[in-house]
Amino acid sequence: MLLDYIKGCLKDKWNEYDGHPEYLSKNVSFNQIFHPVEKELYEEVGRKLGIAFPQELLTLYTECNGFRLFLSGFSIFGIQQGKGEMEPYDLIIENHNIHSRMKENGCDDSNLIFVGNYGRNYVFCIRKDGSSGFYMMENGKDSVIAHFSSLEELIRYFIPRMIEHYDDQYICDQPKEKYKMIPVLSNALYDLSAVGL
Repeated sequence: MLLDYIKGCLKDKWNEYDGHPEYLSKNVSFNQIFHPVEKELYEEVGRKLGIAFPQELLTLYTECNGFRLFLSGFSIFGIQQGKGEMEPYDLIIENHNIHSRMKENGCDDSNLIFVGNYGRNYVFCIRKDGSSGFYMMENGKDSVIAHFSSLEELIRYFIPRMIEHYDDQYICDQPKEKYKMIPVLSNALYDLSAVGL
């Protein structure tokens, strides 16, 4: 199962999968994996978005309601319910926002459904017909940066490459100097070169 792989990678690095660096408040974790919600909620969201989610993604959603890893640097969108201080990025809201940016740039493609992100500048999407796997694109643009044949391939690509940039105290080896007084921003990893793209 993908969630076991994700948790295993994080535990191998930090002996826990959520992570509580000193620079974060007690209620916030370095990695957030959200408890699953009712399957019917995903069916409803799928109807609103006009898609039947691929089985691989639905299987992940039976295990968790998405996640926000590495200070939200790598995420799979979920469903917000207004029940916690930290929630997943919401599938419907994020799709609305990304499609709006694409419309502003004159390149919207209504056949794309956005399911996750790397930082705030890059997003992962699938086609409504479920063909061709997962694509990585710049947020608001229509050019493909990378293609992954499956969700598993996407996750197995990003997680090890991101983990290697952090020490055992959750400090990034590529800190952003302009944010050195704000550790959450300074330690965020959003550059494509960090993951070999």
